[in-house]
Amino acid sequence: MTFIGTTDETSEQNPGKSDQIFMFTQVLSGLLSTIKFTEKSIEEFSTYYRKQLIDNVTELRNIGKFEREYHDYTPTWWYTSQIFVSSMLNRALRSMDVVTLIKMGFFIFDLQQYIFKLHAQQKIAHQNSKFCIVYRGQGISQKDFDQMKRSRNQLLSFNNFLCASKCRNIAMNYARQALVTPDLVGVLFAITIDRSLDSTPCATIRESVCYPADEDIIFSLNPVFRVGQLKSISKGNRRLWQVDLALTSNNDPQVRVLNERIFELANPHCIGWRRLSEFLINQCEVDKAQIICDTLITEIFDEGETAYLHYQYGSIKFHREEYPEAKLFYNFALDIFENIRSPTDIDVAKCYHRIGSVCEAMNDYSTALLRFEKALEMYEKNLSLHNPILIGLNKNIARVYSQIDNYSKSLWYYEKVLEINKNIPSTNDSDLASCYVEMALVYKKLGDYLKAISLLEKTISILEKDQQSNSTDIATVYNDIGSLYEKLNQNSTALRYFEEALKINETNLPPHHPDLAVCYRNIGSAYFQKTDYLKALSFYQKAHELCRRILPINQIHLAISYTDQGDVYDQIGNYTQALLYYKAALTVYQNIDPL
Repeated sequence: MTFIGTTDETSEQNPGKSDQIFMFTQVLSGLLSTIKFTEKSIEEFSTYYRKQLIDNVTELRNIGKFEREYHDYTPTWWYTSQIFVSSMLNRALRSMDVVTLIKMGFFIFDLQQYIFKLHAQQKIAHQNSKFCIVYRGQGISQKDFDQMKRSRNQLLSFNNFLCASKCRNIAMNYARQALVTPDLVGVLFAITIDRSLDSTPCATIRESVCYPADEDIIFSLNPVFRVGQLKSISKGNRRLWQVDLALTSNNDPQVRVLNERIFELANPHCIGWRRLSEFLINQCEVDKAQIICDTLITEIFDEGETAYLHYQYGSIKFHREEYPEAKLFYNFALDIFENIRSPTDIDVAKCYHRIGSVCEAMNDYSTALLRFEKALEMYEKNLSLHNPILIGLNKNIARVYSQIDNYSKSLWYYEKVLEINKNIPSTNDSDLASCYVEMALVYKKLGDYLKAISLLEKTISILEKDQQSNSTDIATVYNDIGSLYEKLNQNSTALRYFEEALKINETNLPPHHPDLAVCYRNIGSAYFQKTDYLKALSFYQKAHELCRRILPINQIHLAISYTDQGDVYDQIGNYTQALLYYKAALTVYQNIDPL
């Protein structure tokens, strides 16, 4: 169960993690139709599970029955039976256990297809009844329940094949059973299904379940609901609640945004498990992505698939900052693609693009430019001039030109990015914001601080409107603007921006976060420039205290904080104290780089 779109830090899930699990399950659901499962898939799963059982006689008997009699029962029968199938699958979905999911892929596909088939058959019979209410009872943690109370009118996803009952009493029994565990809240979900909507398919399965008295309805993988009213069921028991849910339409704006994001992160043209590994790489879940690649590399004999996998290995190494190895994998993929594709093929271009990124990360800017420009030439032959891929590549080129101090060329490419962005209505605003930030850095290097400030102000406007943006990103931009005003000797204005950044970070970050030390130092610096040395010292001391708590003693940030305080004592004429702080700074610097 995940709360979609939440960034609440009190949730059990990390900010954005719930969206990731939802998208992971969506990608999994979509890719299964691109895989050809065979009888061998059942054998491979059975072998895989047997290796985990060893001495578990009961489960060994169950897996034997599953392997022998799989086709004798419906997928819903197996899923609702009390053997390992549903518990194993749901555990794998919750933890994104890619090995188990690959092995169970055939079953997930069969179950999904069976639900689709039943849904289509039953749709005609239900055409005269628009609404239906079903129930599900279960226990959830207190933290998740608190999050649910804060999620009224928000989306909730069950990242599995959800079962429910038309009988409220049956579901209520399950909710009450949860009360035996002190840490759980018993919840009765009352789920309204509007059959007129294009939504997650569900089907009545009373005739094809293992225990007909318990479950009537099953939803296909990853159903999404909007949270409605929460009400206590029993006045004497605050741990038993009813939560109203409504099955959402596939056209729900919030769901549509996530699906568009999935399209960006998992190339729909990728087939099979490679699509899932690409998604995981783009979500920085590279360990899981490597597990998929390691599994697939032993099973493929096609040159194209071999090239794709080595490309993904390159991406995994790149995310781990293992750049020489990444370059080797990308070059290996490039060699294969150049042999089996046309010279301007999009896959060849992608390899050049990624090799350029590796070279940029290795500070080999001349080679990076050659690779980027080669990729750009190929992209422009294959793609429309307003394709979003060109945004990223032109930003790469602009950034490299900035690194080699060719600012006019850098700005030319950034302007090109803005032009492309203007012609793509669906472009992510965060991409535009990041472009403004990078352009501002170039103007800062050129000494045009007012132009840089103007671009950063535009960035703030975008981030404030973007519901997906992180408020601490806004704080970072406020700090950047404050630093620019300092360079213009407008210290009061700089101080105002620094204080705004601190206010945001104090609200959104834990008390010992390094970004707070940055804010304290910036404010101290502004007061120092205003010659308000006592206030400057106060904030420098706050920054220093944080540095001591969060950084090892030989870190440069700590040395800077000693120097800052020494500067204040120097200005107020306390030279003895200033000398002590300068000596402390020197000691730290010498530990960093001994003379």
